[in-house]
Amino acid sequence: MTQLHPPILRALFSFFIKRFSQDNYLFWNSFQVTFLSTFFCLFFIPDPKDSFSLQMSVLATLLYHSCRDSLFRSFLIYLFILPVINRWQTLSSLTVLINWILAPFISSLLFMPFLYPFTDALWSFFVKILKLTEFIPLEQTLFLWSLPKDWIWFYVIGLGWFLYFLKRFSIRLKIKK
Repeated sequence: MTQLHPPILRALFSFFIKRFSQDNYLFWNSFQVTFLSTFFCLFFIPDPKDSFSLQMSVLATLLYHSCRDSLFRSFLIYLFILPVINRWQTLSSLTVLINWILAPFISSLLFMPFLYPFTDALWSFFVKILKLTEFIPLEQTLFLWSLPKDWIWFYVIGLGWFLYFLKRFSIRLKIKK
């Protein structure tokens, strides 16, 4: 059904690695599981350089595990995935504003449990409002801000290591206090 596309394969490896870690009392954290699952997944991809879906999946997973606040997490995920997705479309400043500020706020609002019966109607309402922004003439200003295809894995790995060490450092600061 899923044809084992790279993000699905990475998620499957993550599941098995996490289970292996728990069964053997290895206590691997989410960053270590993500890195290992990505490493194993790269063996099964014919050209890992062209797997943007895997790169975005790894970035989103690393950013998801680096922050607890869901709204701030959504901001971070969009901000750091922007250099990867920018190569597929020309982005205007309004697109960034909507996706970085408005979309995480709307999605965190709509996924509140007491709003579940109204979610479809509210999504339709917000989509109609966002459709009105199509007619605003804006210059496409952010197209030049994207990573070259050959550098995306360096970006993913570098950001992952930075987030990992930042999280480890913040845990040590909490322990010392």
